[in-house]
Amino acid sequence: MKTTQFITMEFQLLKQKRMKVYYSIVFMQGDDASEAFKVLDSEGNEGLLNYLKQWDFGGESENHLTRSEKKPWGTSDKLITIGKYTISYNKNFGYVSLTRCENW
Repeated sequence: MKTTQFITMEFQLLKQKRMKVYYSIVFMQGDDASEAFKVLDSEGNEGLLNYLKQWDFGGESENHLTRSEKKPWGTSDKLITIGKYTISYNKNFGYVSLTRCENW
C-alpha cells in the first residue's frame, strides 16, 4: 500500500514532466527585424522559421538563454507555432522573436 507522501511525490514528478519551459532564442528589432519581415513576406512562415533557427544552437546554448515557465510573448503579438517553435512578431512595433518550448 502506497503512503500519501509517496503518492504526492509521484504526482509532483508527473506534474513536473508536463511543465513547459520557454527558451528565448533570438529577439530582433529595427533593421534586423525588417530583414526578418522581408523573409516572412517572400518565403512565408517556414522560411521565417528557418531564418530565425540559425540562432538556435540547441542544448549546448540552453545555459546561456533566457528561460521562462511563462509564455514570453505579448497579447498584441502575432504568433506562428511550428512544432516546438513559436515566432512572435509585431510589425507595428518592429520586432520579431523566436522561442523554443520544451516539456519538462
